[in-house]
Amino acid sequence: MHPTDTARLLPWSSPDGKPCFLVGDGTGYVSRLADEMEEAQLDSAAELGEEAHRILAGRAWTPGEIHLLAL
Repeated sequence: MHPTDTARLLPWSSPDGKPCFLVGDGTGYVSRLADEMEEAQLDSAAELGEEAHRILAGRAWTPGEIHLLAL
């Protein structure tokens, strides 16, 4: 481990549900994979936020839609 390396929490868990960390300089394959996964998660969150706004602004939601949105 190099003194400038930092620990990064990865956007996935181990098979037994524990957090995964990567120690390095942030330029390797796993770092790039984590960057791509985090970008996809942020895109999905933005889409979900837009959908939530659309559903709630219309004031015509069903209980099922609210439940699905909450999940």
